[in-house]
Amino acid sequence: MEGRSPEEQDRDIRELIRRAERQPVKTSGVRREVLRRLIDLAHSPHPKLKMTAAQNLNKYIKDFPDLEDDAINAVYDLCEDPVTKVRITGYGAIVEVSKEQLKWVKRNADVLVQLLQSDEPEEVPVIKRALSQHLDMDPAVTLGVLCDQVVPSDEPMDEEEQAIRNRLRSLVLSFVTGEAKRSIVERHAVPGSQAEETLVGGMLKAINKLSPPDIDVIVKGVLLSLSSFRPSSSRGKQLLDVIFDRAKASLKIDMPPGGGRSSLENTRYFLEMASFIAVQKRVAHPSHLLQFYFTSLTSKMTLVRLNEDAQVLVLTHIADTLAAFQETSSEGDTAMFPTKQVPDVCAVLLQLFAESMSIERRPWKVCHTLLRTCLHYKQESNWVVPSYLASILQTIQTLAVSQGQDTKMDSLEDIQSLIRSLVPPAPRPPTPSPAPAAATDVSKGTNSIPAAKTERRIMNVKRKHEEQPQPTCPPDSAPSSAANGGDFSTSTPQLNQQQSGKPQARQRASTGAWNAGAKQNGQPAPSEEQPRTAKRAKKGGGEELREPSLLSRMAAAPANSRVGTERATWSSNPKRRIESAPTTFARSAQQPPHDSDRDPIQGFSIKGAAKAAGLGSQSDSQPTKSSLLDRIRDDDVGWDMSGQRKKRRTKT
Repeated sequence: MEGRSPEEQDRDIRELIRRAERQPVKTSGVRREVLRRLIDLAHSPHPKLKMTAAQNLNKYIKDFPDLEDDAINAVYDLCEDPVTKVRITGYGAIVEVSKEQLKWVKRNADVLVQLLQSDEPEEVPVIKRALSQHLDMDPAVTLGVLCDQVVPSDEPMDEEEQAIRNRLRSLVLSFVTGEAKRSIVERHAVPGSQAEETLVGGMLKAINKLSPPDIDVIVKGVLLSLSSFRPSSSRGKQLLDVIFDRAKASLKIDMPPGGGRSSLENTRYFLEMASFIAVQKRVAHPSHLLQFYFTSLTSKMTLVRLNEDAQVLVLTHIADTLAAFQETSSEGDTAMFPTKQVPDVCAVLLQLFAESMSIERRPWKVCHTLLRTCLHYKQESNWVVPSYLASILQTIQTLAVSQGQDTKMDSLEDIQSLIRSLVPPAPRPPTPSPAPAAATDVSKGTNSIPAAKTERRIMNVKRKHEEQPQPTCPPDSAPSSAANGGDFSTSTPQLNQQQSGKPQARQRASTGAWNAGAKQNGQPAPSEEQPRTAKRAKKGGGEELREPSLLSRMAAAPANSRVGTERATWSSNPKRRIESAPTTFARSAQQPPHDSDRDPIQGFSIKGAAKAAGLGSQSDSQPTKSSLLDRIRDDDVGWDMSGQRKKRRTKT
């Protein structure tokens, strides 16, 4: 065979192929001989013979299992031939072999993926077309091969191998998002199919290990193009959970324990990707994203560790998510989402907005969204604005007015309106109307207040006056507190206030002013509670003597009466000096007890004075009882008003 020309060899192999086709038995010796000759021609130095072998190997490979490995390796060798035409023919041979036996689809697809690294521009379209044909033959297997090339390997590799792997990954992603995208989306990765499960599972696995640029291609170019990633779908939640895992791992790197303020350099991309999935595309329900923010980024301890740029980023994403959540709150499954937590988180973010950001960096659009969310929960869920938030809202309103004067703010009026709706201004206390002045009757010298009210007020004063303790000395000769160094007034400040009809505070203020003036003039200031003394008549000697009244003389008529004796003593010596020492319990015990029935505080009436005189004379004539039994009997018998003993009543 080697001494013959390529034309003769080509003529001989074609004649042998015609004889094999006429054989009814697929495993005949002639067909086996043809397969052997084709395998040998695949390694011929003549391109024409190689191309003949590539075009006929697929017809015999499945009939002889013992030779199929040699046959498939011969096809792969043709794909790596130095001649371009031979290689292109070999790519076609791979497709034909896969069509004859589907078990070779996975292996052949892997070879075609490796061949994507070809530097020949005219060969790459052929290889991609061959891969697309493999997708049509077995979508699940071919997509699995493509995903295996996208997911980074766990085995250690040197720099050269890693570079080859990265380049091949980019070529596969380019093919999936380019030439094969339409067939994958429309025909192969339909919802519920094995191909769709393989593609989604492989790409989600790759997201856990890839860098942000590749993740961006997978999410936006592959997954979100599939019909299974519809709004608020379970697939969208799976994708969002994978992004959350990467975000949490990045947070640990960006915010190590004991570190300074973080810019969220590594976490920033995953927050933006999560917002793209849940807010812009609405593939996942925004409640899932809010749940992540509430558990990972909204605590005060976390927010204060972020620099201002990162705080603005977090506030912006949360506000956008809240707005999307309000729009889609009736869609999707939000039963597990703690909606009661939303206004409390808004309060924390408003505090951050008001206290921790510079004027030029404050996102007022975010503030507007947070205020609107709080108002929604106040109106719909009866949420009560906490007291600390009310002061924060007042601060925000002041900042809004201040910045609105410096720069034009479109949302200034809306923000002020929302704050007024959340915290209504406190109502001003009503101005007390002046009491109508009492009409005075000039002819009678009295006012027009009804007599019943005046009498009732006098009775109340008397009742309170009777409850006061009995003074130790007669009120007529009680010295002032300034003279004796103590206050012996029988009236209290409350009683004086009731009698005068003026507030006590005004009395004290006027008294203090009077005292201050008295001290400046060198005069002693009178006591605040000193009662006004009655007017006294002066006699020729210049001594002030109090003339006893008719009632006093009637009460003091019986000479042997204790009350009369005391009053006579006080009247005979009106200027009797009273000791200034304070009264003790022993001294008060030596003084005669006071009987309010016989000597009332308010004085005697005419009938009362006569009655007291009669009782006093009779009580003095009674013998002193020496035993307890006698006193008890006297209590039972008693005396009547005329001085006669009452008869004992006996029970029958």
